[in-house]
Amino acid sequence: MSEETSRRYRDRTVFGPFAEAHPEEVRAVEDEIGRPLPPDYLAFLRVANGGLLNYAVRIPPGADGDILVFSTLYRLGRNAKGVYGRATLLGAYRSLPGTVFAEAFSAQGIAADSLLPIACDGGDNQLFLDLSPGGGGRILAFVFGLPAWTGTPRATGCGVLADGFHDYLDTLFIDEESAEWTWEYYVGDAAPEDPWRQAVEEWLDQGLPGWRTRPWAPR
Repeated sequence: MSEETSRRYRDRTVFGPFAEAHPEEVRAVEDEIGRPLPPDYLAFLRVANGGLLNYAVRIPPGADGDILVFSTLYRLGRNAKGVYGRATLLGAYRSLPGTVFAEAFSAQGIAADSLLPIACDGGDNQLFLDLSPGGGGRILAFVFGLPAWTGTPRATGCGVLADGFHDYLDTLFIDEESAEWTWEYYVGDAAPEDPWRQAVEEWLDQGLPGWRTRPWAPR
């Protein structure tokens, strides 16, 4: 595992730690699924395998969509215990049949064995690669509805977020809640020379202009 604080990919910051994307693990995923990984997603794995992508996306796409953050990236290869756990690509793929995700996408004509879970929001909402013959590597999401007491009307559903992984990255943005959480989690009262503080400041400078005026920002 690399203990680097962050890496950059297509103007997006991914926070570490990172694992090496071994070619044999790429082959293991592709052999089990029976399809190659899309080139754009594979290029991303070679730069930032694992880690956190603390950017938001709107679901459904558009100004009125709900804001979600699929920050937890599933890693290629085994976990720290040497197994394909639920936060690994193969582990998540193997656990998909029979789930509510598989049933929902099957109703839309997308078989579970052509879906690769690639990230989650830290909860139950998940992000998928559509590797079906007509999917072309689309990015799909499954989002659970919210109870009425939240005051946010959102039903359980699934749908297309982007035509490919690079297109998905292009839709991402830093929302206020994620910015504050990331600052408090990684930085807190850390000194200006702390590497995590420097990484988070760079991330905010690039994605949230004017963030230093926020109440939670350093003075």
